Amino acid sequence: MVDDVEETCQLYAWALGLEGHTVQMASTGAEAVTLMETNHYDAIVMDIMMPEMDGIEALRQIRQLPHGQQIPIVVLTGDRDEDCRVEAMQAGANTVVYKPILPLVVLKRIEDCRQESRDQ
Repeated sequence: MVDDVEETCQLYAWALGLEGHTVQMASTGAEAVTLMETNHYDAIVMDIMMPEMDGIEALRQIRQLPHGQQIPIVVLTGDRDEDCRVEAMQAGANTVVYKPILPLVVLKRIEDCRQESRDQ
């Protein structure tokens, strides 16, 4: 879970934890890239607007990592501008969802991305 708003990270970590998932939190895109360089994750949920490195650049860098090519990435953003969605998808997001959204809906989107990957 990558978001510079700590409360957002905590809410999603708590809700996904109730569903049996372990969630690691990062507060910047740069931190997310660093974590991805040394860890393997089942999925990433990432905001777009963050300090140091925004979600778009983090997406690009994560997709360049050997193990970052297949991981489902859900962009969670408050920016409903169509250009933002298109840019996120071009950078490597599997899907874009808009805040506010229930954590279980985000989990469903992650599962949908995994299924699409298996179907290909």
